[in-house]
Amino acid sequence: MKKNKIMSKEQRIKISKTRIRKKLGQGKNNPNWKGGVMYDKKRKLIYSPNHPNPDFLHKYCYEYKLIMEKYLGRKLKKGEIIHHKNGDVTDNKIKNLQVMTQSEHIKLHQKQGDMKQIFKSKFDFSYNDEQEYKKEYGKLYYQKNKEKLKKYRQNYYKKLK
Repeated sequence: MKKNKIMSKEQRIKISKTRIRKKLGQGKNNPNWKGGVMYDKKRKLIYSPNHPNPDFLHKYCYEYKLIMEKYLGRKLKKGEIIHHKNGDVTDNKIKNLQVMTQSEHIKLHQKQGDMKQIFKSKFDFSYNDEQEYKKEYGKLYYQKNKEKLKKYRQNYYKKLK
């Protein structure tokens, strides 16, 4: 870095944050490390930076996904999802988990009559969801697509009524 270069406040902040991060370390080396566990609503996320298909922030996977992959002895194929048989997403016991395709999953819930609940949870953004979306995809992308997302949610609510 050149000594006499004039920098904006944002540049100085960015550089200082980078220096602090390098000193403290990332992941397990950081003193603020809490064991690599986060929660997305009720679902438990585990820190898995080397997983080929992470679910959240490019480093975290849902616990039930990791449990099923360990049980199967392989990674989930594209299009496979995990269904909780008793409907409790916090119950990640292997006897409660079932691998199926998205279409099989929808058919199962149509038979049970709880499709409204699935669509509502998928398209109902709370304040926290919007904050996570902004973090993952960036504020600019969120701002550009904010109206699209709003219309998308409104259309689904109309279909559900």
